[in-house]
Amino acid sequence: MRLCHVHDIPDGGARGFDTAGAGQDTLFVVRRGAQFVTTQTDIGFLAAPVPCGSLLLAPVTDGGTVWLLGLDRSTGKTVWRSYLCDEPQGGASPWSEVTIAVEGREAYLTCGCGVVFAVDAVGGVVRWAIRYQRDGKRNTLMAQYHGNQAGG
Repeated sequence: MRLCHVHDIPDGGARGFDTAGAGQDTLFVVRRGAQFVTTQTDIGFLAAPVPCGSLLLAPVTDGGTVWLLGLDRSTGKTVWRSYLCDEPQGGASPWSEVTIAVEGREAYLTCGCGVVFAVDAVGGVVRWAIRYQRDGKRNTLMAQYHGNQAGG
């Protein structure tokens, strides 16, 4: 099974793959120059990993909980693992995108469950978390922005 071309993964970057067709990435590939490190997991990657210094930050779900992992960029090994929250009963809405932004050593993460986190990206310590109201309804403005039919 061909997942992608090696040139699709940038140097120092990573990519997750849904090899089982289960809707969650379970194969993780880290590229360091001409070397590739792979990790097969039972957990699901919620978004593409984001580089931060010598780490890749990867939000994952594992048994109904949401975690942020700090992975070594050269080996793919877990440096730290921080618990963020439990998924809502029935899971998060498919329209709830998981996003990470990094500024200096701070990582800001929305996990699709109505909570925003600030995490120390070097050590994985959760600095603060703020809950916001989620209604679970499809955002038709975002659907139009991404080229989808509203209401479909």
